[in-house]
Amino acid sequence: MKTKCIVIGEDNQEKKKKKPIKFFREVILDFTPSYNFPLPLSLDYKNIELIRRASLVNHYDVLFAYNDAREHGVLYLGHWNDGIIE
Repeated sequence: MKTKCIVIGEDNQEKKKKKPIKFFREVILDFTPSYNFPLPLSLDYKNIELIRRASLVNHYDVLFAYNDAREHGVLYLGHWNDGIIE
């Protein structure tokens, strides 16, 4: 299965990329990070969207991952890095 990586609000052009997407924490319903392990790998999803980049205050990117049905997706804190799947 090939994963489609999407940056919300950007033109998604092919670029030379080296560093893969990494999930660190799943965000649960009350918007707190979960400490459930093991986390899935980025290649376990068909689609991963970069919702928000990390900032000086928030050190993690906000990522949304799903397979066929977007409404069954999962919100993660992680690092988009170069936006590739490994």
